Amino acid sequence: MIDDIRYLIVFAKIVESGSVSGGAAALGLSTATASAHLSRLEKNLNSALLYRNTRKLSLTQDGESVLETARSMLELYEKGVIEFKQRSVST
Repeated sequence: MIDDIRYLIVFAKIVESGSVSGGAAALGLSTATASAHLSRLEKNLNSALLYRNTRKLSLTQDGESVLETARSMLELYEKGVIEFKQRSVST
């Protein structure tokens, strides 16, 4: 379950950046790790989330359905981390 949350966050960043490598860089991960997380999420959901080719990624219908949840997880994560860092700096 916790892994799925991580995978959703990676999926959201990949879509946000438009590439696996861009999503990986934004999260401080290797491209291979981000790709593996995406593959595991697709396996866990038993569905392809992205169409991949050498030039671009596009969402499948299932990917579009999952993206809202993934974006919500990413937003909660980023908001929580930013708030924590701000509290830490203030003290």
